[in-house]
Amino acid sequence: MTAEGKTGKDLETLLLDVLKKYDLDLHDIVGQCYDGGSNMAAAFKGMQARILAKNPNALFTYCYAHSLNRAVINSCDKKDVAGARNFFSLLEGLVVFINRIAARHKTFLKRQEEILETTGTISTPTVSPRPTDDEEQEDEDDDEDSAVLDLPLTSKQQRKERPVIPGKGISETRWIGRASTLHRFAKQHVLRAALDAAVQVIDDTSEAEVRATALGFKNTIRSPSFIVLLVAFKPLFGAVNVVSEYLQKKNLDIGSAMGQVASLKAEIAALRSDTHWKKVVQEAEALAASLGVDFQDEVEQADSSRRSRKKSQKYDDKPETQVQLSLLDSIRVDQYYPALDKITSELDERFPLDLGDFKFLQPLHFQNSSAEEGIVSLAERYDLDADKTLFQWRLFRHTEGIVQKDLLDICASVPDNYTELRMLYQVFLSLPVTTASVERAFSKLLLVKNRLRTTMTQDRLEALLLASVEHDLITSLDDNELVTRFASMGARRLSIA
Repeated sequence: MTAEGKTGKDLETLLLDVLKKYDLDLHDIVGQCYDGGSNMAAAFKGMQARILAKNPNALFTYCYAHSLNRAVINSCDKKDVAGARNFFSLLEGLVVFINRIAARHKTFLKRQEEILETTGTISTPTVSPRPTDDEEQEDEDDDEDSAVLDLPLTSKQQRKERPVIPGKGISETRWIGRASTLHRFAKQHVLRAALDAAVQVIDDTSEAEVRATALGFKNTIRSPSFIVLLVAFKPLFGAVNVVSEYLQKKNLDIGSAMGQVASLKAEIAALRSDTHWKKVVQEAEALAASLGVDFQDEVEQADSSRRSRKKSQKYDDKPETQVQLSLLDSIRVDQYYPALDKITSELDERFPLDLGDFKFLQPLHFQNSSAEEGIVSLAERYDLDADKTLFQWRLFRHTEGIVQKDLLDICASVPDNYTELRMLYQVFLSLPVTTASVERAFSKLLLVKNRLRTTMTQDRLEALLLASVEHDLITSLDDNELVTRFASMGARRLSIA
């Protein structure tokens, strides 16, 4: 079944037809989750508003994974965070510069190999190939970027560095792009190889525009501000990437999702400290030394050459007492901290801690003064016996060890005869949190319907998509049983005798 259009009304009609086809009741829906498209999430004419008008209990949740990605984009691509926006623009331009020409890409990989062989940290001289066209079409959650993030190994598995490709660049839809790109270029051998590739282009090319671009990237890579921000943003986006992957899980409840967001906020607060900044400067000095850059000398030269900005003075201002920030302090105060503050404010706005009355089903809020009113309100919303539900909740909150359990274990701990309270926990667990796992089917469409399969029918396309999306179920089937079932179907050809 396909929608006749893309408006909220067309999508509502499609959903109602699907529910009718499978004999499902619209009023049994307890939650709906979509991305930020206006036809889905609009407050008045979106699909969620139309469904909510027919069923007030179908609570709408903005996909947590999309919300986190949107928060990241607003924190590094907007005017009010110009420092972060300019840094990521330069980083993306560097990736495009290396990937644009095959010879340049080969030089980048070869220099990595030579550096690693010189330092004795490479296991084999195998060079990673450039991504193919099919690999470029793969979903951002399944591409080779995820394989670049280092994992802790045991003492028996000594990790060996190897040449890595620059990546696919940074885009709004490739969520892992920023974390993987920062992780790659923060390595000494990768950044040195990028610098050497730019130098070679400067020496070999005869095109003035290309030489000027390469010269700009050479100066950028060697600049203290680029190196410091590269080191500073790496742990931030590494943490964001971990939470993003968690929010794309299939079996995810809203309580666990909020716990991950709260942990991310705490980590960002820890990154916004003087202790962490000192570590960033130390790592930046080591990274600059691997490039042959005297970090302290470059910083001192930048400080001495910087012109103090003229400010409008009032009558009682004293110019001799005005403070001129150093280069490192300027990077921290004017570029790094604003990005941290922006992403924190975005998380606060997009992920409110208040889950409504459902929060009183969490042990953390059992002793809240308005908890009983919230439980009664939930019971009335879902047509349950309010008094019976309240008595069950009062008794259940005294269960030993309940505070240490997660939401799924808490629901399993509810006694079977507490039917009303168990119903509320089941509704709470059923509230959708993310649509990322569902939307992976859209990415599979590019792989299934390629130029060799453009004339297939709709039924065959849907069957192939289902087999591709649910490949874990397909691989678990017994081949012998499938062959037996196919043979039992009888002759499939018409007799022409």
